[in-house]
Amino acid sequence: MSIAEARQIIANPDIHCDASVLDACEFLQTFGDWMDHERAKALHAAIVRDAVAEINRKGRIRRWLGDLIGAVSIFGILYLSLLFTPS
Repeated sequence: MSIAEARQIIANPDIHCDASVLDACEFLQTFGDWMDHERAKALHAAIVRDAVAEINRKGRIRRWLGDLIGAVSIFGILYLSLLFTPS
């Protein structure tokens, strides 16, 4: 990868996959000038921040579903125990 290619990739990150953009960011942080370094650093941070937010969102949904299934199970067991308990 050349500096020109890396600059082109970070100039248009929407048309490239995240892995390519992160590679270009790393390349520019190592071999680019100070402006390349700052742009690459900001773009890298934005991609990582979005990825972490997506992981957290999926975790919240999964945790909410687990809580819902647990509550339904407890109420189901309670209902069945009340249904089959002799009066």
